[in-house]
Amino acid sequence: MYLIIFTIVVIFMGILFLRREHLTLEDLEKQIETSGPTLLPQYTRLRYEKRIEDAEAEAKPILESLQKSAGMEIIKKRRRDFDYKQVLDQANLNLQNFIKKYENQMVDIPTWTGIKRKGFKDPALDAMFIELSQKVAKIENEINNKPLTIDEGIIIEEPQIIENIKNQLKTLGLSVSDLSDDKVKEIAKSFNINTSSRLQQIKDSIA
Repeated sequence: MYLIIFTIVVIFMGILFLRREHLTLEDLEKQIETSGPTLLPQYTRLRYEKRIEDAEAEAKPILESLQKSAGMEIIKKRRRDFDYKQVLDQANLNLQNFIKKYENQMVDIPTWTGIKRKGFKDPALDAMFIELSQKVAKIENEINNKPLTIDEGIIIEEPQIIENIKNQLKTLGLSVSDLSDDKVKEIAKSFNINTSSRLQQIKDSIA
């Protein structure tokens, strides 16, 4: 009897928990008005998630435009030299070690396009060669084509922002060409000159 009652209570509490977890922001706002502060942690979390969602939506067209700009080369180099360096180096090393070990078995293999590719007659070796090659290609593709993050977009925008600041300071009779970017921004702030790009402002709005 007690087991049945306990089971019913557990099921009931589970339903309440699931129901609460799936409340929308609007639902929580209505419930907080009547139930007090008990739902505030979840309400705060949902509001923060909504701010992030809105910020990403606002940043999206800016990032898509920057993705096609010349500044994208800066990000590709940064990804290659820092963000993806370890995994790319390891993938290339694995591929080169494999080729070196079995290079005497490599042959030209015809493809459906009529263009021959390097590979192996042994199906197992050829499958491994393709897998290792695809890992390298996948990383290269991410380096070159992965959508920009807000932080990466800020990096692309930064040179133009600094140039705009220098031009504004120049109109005030100030020459800052020999100063560091941080010092230029510091001086600009003292004249109430905006030193943040739109993406930086979006990022700051969810900090």
